[in-house]
Amino acid sequence: MTTKKPNAVTVAAMREARTMAFNKAKKPVSVEKTGGNVNYYLVDIKDPKRLEPYTAECEDVIEAFFMTFAEGSLFKALWRSCASRNLGLKKEGMDDEGIYDAEKMVYYANRVLVQRKRLKG
Repeated sequence: MTTKKPNAVTVAAMREARTMAFNKAKKPVSVEKTGGNVNYYLVDIKDPKRLEPYTAECEDVIEAFFMTFAEGSLFKALWRSCASRNLGLKKEGMDDEGIYDAEKMVYYANRVLVQRKRLKG
């Protein structure tokens, strides 16, 4: 059985359709200045498994798990990326595609890996 390989036009059309669907589904973005207390580091947990509804804060989660600097920075970048994409909460100056945060996640994930390997000896 042979599978036809999609041509460049088909791939481009698929990408365009996916991008249009993604942009249509995006929530309105609320841009906030950086530093201090900003709402893109908060998320309402409306239907928790065992607790009453509450608001979680990124910094509290980092501290509760005693994360290292690299782990905390990785977690914050992931949190910001998801808050922007899913909740419409965006850090001022951040790109719409989330590439900056994705690059930060890769950088800090590599730092965590180096640190873990160093501990292993």
